[in-house]
Amino acid sequence: MTVVGKKSWVAYIGPAFGIPLCFAAVFFILPATKTLSPYAPAGLLIIALFVLARMVYALLSLKSYLVYADDQGVWITSGVFPWEKRRYGLWWRDLEAAYCSVSFWSWLLHAYTVTIRHRFTEDVEFSVTDIAAGDQVAARINGEFASRSGLLQS
Repeated sequence: MTVVGKKSWVAYIGPAFGIPLCFAAVFFILPATKTLSPYAPAGLLIIALFVLARMVYALLSLKSYLVYADDQGVWITSGVFPWEKRRYGLWWRDLEAAYCSVSFWSWLLHAYTVTIRHRFTEDVEFSVTDIAAGDQVAARINGEFASRSGLLQS
């Protein structure tokens, strides 16, 4: 198994902003809630802990995304807990090509959407957003596919 791509730092921006907001809510809003009700600070603290746990889970979930290639094909794995682990992909024999969507922001931040297409249908087998150096990931997948299918002379 060769890991070809991972999520870029751009994917982590959204969940990462939630963590400081959670701390700000606890430290700045918590003192003001004491005048509302004796139970308000406890309620706010419980909500803040729940939101913080959700943000940490989102970060771990993003970290679990891997695009990899092996002898059988190209695959994506994800999932934090054992009961939510997923693996899906495409066999080499069914692969048409890997594409990289380029926009100004993806070019600037080097976080691309990589799309793998099925050879026999017009469907997108899978598409993954915010892959670090996704242009190189698509090139590596296409190079591996070409060498396996005999399109390149060794």
